[in-house]
Amino acid sequence: TFATLLAHVTHSKNLQLVHCVNEKAPITDDECRPLKTDVETVVSVIYAQSHFAILTIRIDLLTAFVYDGLNHKLSRRTRHVTNILTRCDLLPRDHDIKWSMSKPDAAVYTLNYHAWKLKKGVSILKQRNSYDCGPIACLKLMEVFERLHVSVLDNDSFNIRRIVMDEFEKLMQAAKEDLILKQKEGGELETIKEKIDSKAIDVDVEIDNKKDDSDLKKIDPLVEEEYCGYCSDNKEKPFDFLV
Repeated sequence: TFATLLAHVTHSKNLQLVHCVNEKAPITDDECRPLKTDVETVVSVIYAQSHFAILTIRIDLLTAFVYDGLNHKLSRRTRHVTNILTRCDLLPRDHDIKWSMSKPDAAVYTLNYHAWKLKKGVSILKQRNSYDCGPIACLKLMEVFERLHVSVLDNDSFNIRRIVMDEFEKLMQAAKEDLILKQKEGGELETIKEKIDSKAIDVDVEIDNKKDDSDLKKIDPLVEEEYCGYCSDNKEKPFDFLV
């Protein structure tokens, strides 16, 4: 949801958000669409093994970068990268795609027949607990879509959760005329504007009362495809930058 709202509100011609719900699912011809000529970078949210990371694909560099606060092995992400590249018509669908390690430290992977590379992105907060992958991924998305002033992260007392939720509230307000809410238990669809104007959505109350990240999945705006991001309850600063 957070990624979809960012893409919708910013309307960047150079960035294309592509969702991947199931990286293992077979890809059909109607799912593959060429990118517009203005697109320079493809952005996607990776969710696997209960963990969020961010993927950016620089078309000019023929390189995909995975930004992961836990610095997991790239071998965990190859299916997702292949799925996105194929659906963007950057790889042929009928070819046997195989990634191989090109450096001993496993920081770079290359395809068996193509010039595409897969590398670890380094400009992301390092995760030091078991639950803050969501807001860390959201911060990276804010940076990619140029909605984040990196200077705020230089403050020792910054609240990662508050930064993300303040941005989420701004995005909801900016897009409230356009989006609808998915009703989890039936009922008619209502616009976000109607919900916000009636104060049925109170972001501060909704978030401040939550201790479990999964509870934040109740608000689910829809634009193109479904994706549910979430943010953790954390009031400390257990992070530094991956280098």
